[in-house]
Amino acid sequence: MDNDPYRGIPQVERILEDPRIARWCPVLSRPLVSRLVSQELAAVRDGIRETRARPEEKALYAAASDACARAASRGVRKVINGTGIILHTNLGRAPLPPAVWDSAAAVNTG
Repeated sequence: MDNDPYRGIPQVERILEDPRIARWCPVLSRPLVSRLVSQELAAVRDGIRETRARPEEKALYAAASDACARAASRGVRKVINGTGIILHTNLGRAPLPPAVWDSAAAVNTG
């Protein structure tokens, strides 16, 4: 039996094909997921250097999935900007004093 703990590390491509990780590709993009998986594998290798312990494959997949989830939560999300609905839909006309109109005219025509 081979006692090399590094042999227990799966290839990046194999991890990317796993459904637990592949589901993140449409959300984050395959290159980003690949980079996150590579970073997790680097962390596993660092852990092996320190402990000489063979990595648990289940924990590796969970860590990679968690890294993808963290990246997805930091990304751009669709939101509804409701700050100007009242003015823009004319549901509540905001009366502006003449000085504001004069100031806006000066800025727009200057």
